[in-house]
Amino acid sequence: MSKDASRYPIDESRPLHPTKCLYLLDTLSPDLHFVDISTSSVLSALTQGDHDGPNAKPPLHVPAEVHTAAKHAATDAPPTLHLTPKPPASTTFLTRNRTHLAAVSPDDDNNNTPLAELSSGGLWSLGQWDITFPPGSTHCTHDIKLRPVGVGARADWFVKDSVPYFWDLVHVGLAGGQTVYELFKGVDGKRVQVARFEALRARDRSGILWVDGDGADEAVVCVTLVATINRVESFRA
Repeated sequence: MSKDASRYPIDESRPLHPTKCLYLLDTLSPDLHFVDISTSSVLSALTQGDHDGPNAKPPLHVPAEVHTAAKHAATDAPPTLHLTPKPPASTTFLTRNRTHLAAVSPDDDNNNTPLAELSSGGLWSLGQWDITFPPGSTHCTHDIKLRPVGVGARADWFVKDSVPYFWDLVHVGLAGGQTVYELFKGVDGKRVQVARFEALRARDRSGILWVDGDGADEAVVCVTLVATINRVESFRA
């Protein structure tokens, strides 16, 4: 299976039912924080359906005031995962523009070992990201290569455990409006949505992330989202 699976039809019978709601917080420092807001009182305003909580159906678009409240809630809460720049061991002319990030979970017993490491492509491989995991990782047993689906495409794809996944930029807000990314998983010839990220403004890196932990690994969702956002921004810059 390959990026051709990005053409699969969406399985409308299996809408996103998240098990967790996170907030991606772009701090004033170079760090990025993921904060669990699943139990926050803000969440009742983020969901629709017969009940509140992370398993409620996400709205198509989140009101600006809810984005603001979610950001404030995340700012005052400890992160479940944070990504920080990591200096490369060495650089050459072709690799000096690469971005290196280390993802660390404060809940991990060994904070000295990153949960994952992300490296962007060099001069001749712009838009490509390699994500590595330590030996014995419970999140992924192999490296992940995140690549654009095609030239000029807004979607990125990767393979985990022989299953293709696609981060698709499905909505770009006009005049700086809201931007939405959706993560699909290839299942039985169809695409099944397993995550959704919404930023308040087109170039924001902060936003609300819903994750179906039964359909995708939460950490893999987080690190591939960061890589996708950085890839899109690198081509806008």
